[in-house]
Amino acid sequence: MAGLIGLFLIAIWLLICGAFAAKIPQWLGAKRRTWLWSLLLFPILVIAPIVDELVGMRQFEQLCKERAVVHVSPDADQVKRAKRGDSSYVALPGYWINITSQPVAYVDVDSEKVFLSYEILHTKGGRIAGIALLGGEHSCAPKDRSETKRLDIDRLLKQGE
Repeated sequence: MAGLIGLFLIAIWLLICGAFAAKIPQWLGAKRRTWLWSLLLFPILVIAPIVDELVGMRQFEQLCKERAVVHVSPDADQVKRAKRGDSSYVALPGYWINITSQPVAYVDVDSEKVFLSYEILHTKGGRIAGIALLGGEHSCAPKDRSETKRLDIDRLLKQGE
């Protein structure tokens, strides 16, 4: 059943690409050889979502390696009480796909300084696939959060209430 649904979706995508390939030359005002332009546009339109997803997700994975790391202050061991800082989503411009960052910070209640921070990154995939959520939602967080366990963040947060 899943195979039939997949074939049906592929057939619909091919029909949509064919319709756009036939209309785009007319929209651009081409008077001659519109069939040639349509023939050239069709394969480009068919593979565009695949290229979009590959390029965008490669950028996302690279960004995850660079930014999804835990940063610990040298004086983190002296923290007695903590509170969680603002963790609102921030759009990251300049990438092929839409990527948002969710900064997570823990603040020392007594000194008001951040002693532990990291970022969680989110995307809905390539621009074309993201429109229909075809790629689903992807997130990445630091893999090694042993510092949060070592500092016993839960205990510090309870004491900071």
